[in-house]
Amino acid sequence: MIPTIATGCAHSLGLLDNGQVFGWGSNEYDQCNAPKGSFIQIAAGRCHSLGLLDDGRVIGWGDNGHDQCNTPEPPEGTSFIQVAAGTGHSLGLLNNGRVLGWGYNEDGRCDAPVPPEGTHFIQVAAGRNHSLGLLDNGRVLGWGGNGADVNNGELYNFNVVDEDTPEPPAGTRFIQVAAGFEHSLGLLDDGRVIGWKGNGAVQLDVPEPPLDPEGRPTRFIQVAAGYRHSLGLLDNGQVLGWGSNPDVVALAPAGTSFIQVAAGSFHSLGLLDNGQVLGWGDNDEGQSKYQQGPFRIPSTGKLTKSACKR
Repeated sequence: MIPTIATGCAHSLGLLDNGQVFGWGSNEYDQCNAPKGSFIQIAAGRCHSLGLLDDGRVIGWGDNGHDQCNTPEPPEGTSFIQVAAGTGHSLGLLNNGRVLGWGYNEDGRCDAPVPPEGTHFIQVAAGRNHSLGLLDNGRVLGWGGNGADVNNGELYNFNVVDEDTPEPPAGTRFIQVAAGFEHSLGLLDDGRVIGWKGNGAVQLDVPEPPLDPEGRPTRFIQVAAGYRHSLGLLDNGQVLGWGSNPDVVALAPAGTSFIQVAAGSFHSLGLLDNGQVLGWGDNDEGQSKYQQGPFRIPSTGKLTKSACKR
């Protein structure tokens, strides 16, 4: 479950098949200028970027106004296996199933809870001021800014574990989570998607997946959350979008399929199975500009995604 594209507020990242990171779009804080290294995963925050190296270390670059690029040393005997980037904070999943957070933390977004006894985290996601952790039992824990009224920006219930994170329906489990500006998405193992919190642009109103050209039902295999829009990758290689730009269907060029999607503040990216990337939405900083790979092609379509929203 290794992301190979990532989107921030107005910049984009791609992980090349040689382990190097290529960035494009807004570069005010050098968030596109990745250092050299053998990276295996990337994450993009509002104006900072993170890269996980193949030796388990994490490197950050770009805006560091809240120390979000200053990765702490993991506890002795542990290493990082996944990273996520929020507006001014960063998260790292350790190989012991615990989570470390660093950067801006006034609202507790870096203070990951201890997993319930007998469980451990298997994925993390970072939004504007909240964080999510997926447990190995298929449940989700949230912490940090707990909810919002997206009409007036009022936040509440800071510094607590989010008690409003939904339980998966009976007989199902969450297999991936995504954190947006003020909303969250969870992908279920039956291919359905559940959203919670802010819904000012109906980014939680998940549409019914369309039938494929042969009239067969489709299902979601990955989700991504942006500022006020959401994306879902379907098992037929198409992308469905909803929210501030509703009912968008991104069709892959003939002979190709999308295998991963990423949602920025106002732009979206899709990785094709030929290693090329297509972008759509806001392109004022070149963040949606088509880029030639080859990008690293993952072994599964069920990918993690974490990025910071404006």
